[in-house]
Amino acid sequence: AAATAHPLRASASPGPPLALALALSLAREQHRSAKETMAVFFGREASLEVKVHPLVPLSILDHYQRRESTQGRVIGTLLGKISDNCVEITNCYAVRHAEPEDFSKMALGRELNAQMCELTTRVAKREVIVGWYSTTIPGVNFPSNNVVVHAFYCEQADNPVILTVDTRLETDEIVVNAFTVAPIVLEGEGVGNILKEHTVITEMGPQERICVDKMITGGIVPSVRSNNALSPEMPVDGSLSRTEDVLEKLLGMLTAVSGYVDDVVAGRREPDNEVGALIAASMASVPRLRPELFQRSFADSVQDMLMVDFLASLTKTQLEIAERINASL
Repeated sequence: AAATAHPLRASASPGPPLALALALSLAREQHRSAKETMAVFFGREASLEVKVHPLVPLSILDHYQRRESTQGRVIGTLLGKISDNCVEITNCYAVRHAEPEDFSKMALGRELNAQMCELTTRVAKREVIVGWYSTTIPGVNFPSNNVVVHAFYCEQADNPVILTVDTRLETDEIVVNAFTVAPIVLEGEGVGNILKEHTVITEMGPQERICVDKMITGGIVPSVRSNNALSPEMPVDGSLSRTEDVLEKLLGMLTAVSGYVDDVVAGRREPDNEVGALIAASMASVPRLRPELFQRSFADSVQDMLMVDFLASLTKTQLEIAERINASL
C-alpha cells in the first residue's frame, strides 16, 4: 500500500499533503514579497504624530474671517518644534497669496513670510517653521497649485507638514487634518509623491486650558472636585481681583489637604495610597525657602504681574486704535 501511495503525499507524517504545504509556503512568500514591494513603492516613512495647540486652529479661523471677499481660502506658515516622529505646532501666521478661481497659478508673499518669520523667532527662539496651513475649499479636495506652495515650504523645512482646517463648522468640533508628502519609489527611482495623513492630537498647557474652558463654559471655569464636593464655579476676568480669588481657592485646597492628613493620622479616615502619592509629589515640588526669601520672591512676582497687566492693557488699547484707523481708511 505504501508503494502505491500518491507521490505528493507524505506517508510518514499525519500533517497536510505536501502539495498543500508547498502552496501555503508559496502564498506566504508572495505575501511577504507584496509587503516589501508596497514598502518600497510608498516609502518606509515612520508614522508621524502631529500635536496642535488650540491657538493654531483659532488663529487660522480668525485669518479666514478677515480674508478679502475675493479669496476662497487662506494660507499661512506653521511654527513649532520637531522631535522624534513628532511635530508640535504651537503658533502660526498668515501669508498673503493670490490665485485664480481654477487654481492654475499661485503667487505667495515671500518677503512678508521672511519678515514674519524673523519677528516671530525673536520672541520664541525655539520655534521653527514646520509646515504650512490652508483652509478647505468646498468641492475641491486638493488644489493643483498646492504643489507650488509645498515646494516653497520645502525650502524652509524638511518634509513640511500640511495642516488643513475645515471652515464650514458643520459640527461641534473644528476638523483639522495633517498630511505630509511621501515619495513614491519604484525600483530605486522616484516616480511621484503621495499624501500621507497623520494623527492630530490637541496639546494644551495649563494657561491654554483655562482659556479654552472659558470659551466653552462662557466665561466660567468648571468647578473643581475637592474632598468629594464640588467647589463653586469661579468667573474668569482680566482684572487683578482674579489673583485674590485664586489665592483664596489655594488656601481652601490647602486646608482640605491638611484636614485629610490629620484625619488619616488620627485614624478617623482610611488612607488612600494614590492620594498620598499626589500629596507627596506636590510637597516635593515646593522649593524650600526661608520666609524672608519667599516674601522677596513673592513681591517680585507681584511686580512682574502688575507690569504684564499694564503692558497687556496698553497693547489692547493700541490694537483698538489701529483697527479704528484702518476702518476709517
